Amino acid sequence: MSKPRLIVRMSRVDNILFGWIEHQDESLRCHIDIYDSAYNIISDCSPEIIDGTVLYIRGSDKDYDNKPFAYSYETDEDAEAAYKGFAELVHKINNKEDVVETMVKCPVGVLT
Repeated sequence: MSKPRLIVRMSRVDNILFGWIEHQDESLRCHIDIYDSAYNIISDCSPEIIDGTVLYIRGSDKDYDNKPFAYSYETDEDAEAAYKGFAELVHKINNKEDVVETMVKCPVGVLT
């Protein structure tokens, strides 16, 4: 089994979603922009969540490759929906068979 192209460590405490990029294949750097109807994953500058719907992964600014990210949502439910939305996009990037099997939520989720 080959190594996933993207591994995101992510966890949620109440309405706060936080994490970091554990592994990212260099082929994705500045070359990925994947989205569904509600969420996006983009490689641009450095890891962060913008507007609660866009997860920026490692990009052009390598000094920030290991920077953690966090975002405070309005509700716990919004944070959980974002967690699941980002997990589905990571799944698409990695071309896994089953998203549910790739999510480990306690204490830190591994999105692969």
